[in-house]
Amino acid sequence: MPISWNPSLAVGIPAIDEQHRELFARVNRLVEAMRASDSTEVMRLMDFLSEYVGEHFAAEEELMQRYAYPRFVLHKAAHDRFVADYTDMRKKFEIRGAMSFVTIQVKTWLCDWLMAHVSGTDMAFAEWLQRAQQSTRARAV
Repeated sequence: MPISWNPSLAVGIPAIDEQHRELFARVNRLVEAMRASDSTEVMRLMDFLSEYVGEHFAAEEELMQRYAYPRFVLHKAAHDRFVADYTDMRKKFEIRGAMSFVTIQVKTWLCDWLMAHVSGTDMAFAEWLQRAQQSTRARAV
């Protein structure tokens, strides 16, 4: 069952929301390629996700630092842990191929992490950012 980005996952930062939509779409394509045992497509998508996730995390972290997000260290740690786990997952795939248990593990971990991170950690940051920006505007008036 694919994971779906939906408006309830919007954090209200257009660039970040667009990146999240793209991540959901590519993760779904990755799971589908693994189910089909299409190693070439899997590796292409894994390469894309490695690069795209790095760019996405950097964009989020830049915003957090710019606005002095108090939970930046925890949020960055979640990003760093994801990168480490993703790297391990990728190595498993390279060694074992698209075996069913690897595919299930990837789908379960990757889909669950993405959904939980966007709906929890990212949403908390977005809510804090909106309050911080409103406070800044109110002080400017």
